[in-house]
Amino acid sequence: ASDFYHHFEEDIAAAAAHGLRALTLSLSWSRILRADGTVNPDGLAFYDRVIESCLAHGVEPFVALYHFDLPDAYAREGWLAPGTTEAYLRYARVVFQHFGDRVRHFLTMKDPVTEITQGYITGLFPPGQRFALGRAMRALYKMLVAHAQAVLLYKSLNLGGSIGIAHRAEGVYPLRETRSDLQAARRDDVLTNRMLFDIVLAGRMSLRTRSLLDEILPEGESFATNDEELEVLGRAAAALDFFGVNYYASHFCTK
Repeated sequence: ASDFYHHFEEDIAAAAAHGLRALTLSLSWSRILRADGTVNPDGLAFYDRVIESCLAHGVEPFVALYHFDLPDAYAREGWLAPGTTEAYLRYARVVFQHFGDRVRHFLTMKDPVTEITQGYITGLFPPGQRFALGRAMRALYKMLVAHAQAVLLYKSLNLGGSIGIAHRAEGVYPLRETRSDLQAARRDDVLTNRMLFDIVLAGRMSLRTRSLLDEILPEGESFATNDEELEVLGRAAAALDFFGVNYYASHFCTK
């Protein structure tokens, strides 16, 4: 909408003129890697110019690898599509190795819960499914395991910068102080906030979080983890450098 592609120089200059010392940039996975997985040098060159402009204006770039930009090849199933995590990590390696000498702060993802709720509950984002709570839960977990793997990948490259994630945190409240509305708020909050907070910050889900997830899991569906994933999540939680919060609104729940 802002045509940043053609106007980034003036946009970054304006940010600097208004005293901004940092700017979050979200990269496009499909601009950097083609559909066949090969690197697009034109895509890298564009972001080189953007990053160099930031640095020339004294604006620190905080670069997000991923923000609602799943390549078309995976859009039909979303993050549950086979091979999604592996492709994301190949992309992450390209980004870290190419930009890591100039970018000191990376985010693995921005607002993953929004993508999951809009993709599997409201149906507004790909894959366009509605009220698929079990799939939403599994897709979010898969995204957060991929986040953890990207954190460990970045640390293994010894680039000397920091890495984190940004979450659209929302206050979740009962509409009325009734038993049913309190229960609705607890069940909403576990997918809106608690699951991500537990996995990203503690490296595991608490018994309370797992119990609430089991309450909203549709009958006949399962949600499983394994020891290898839990080990990766624990190591990534300990290695995380920062946790970003995007706050837009609170919401109220009723049943």
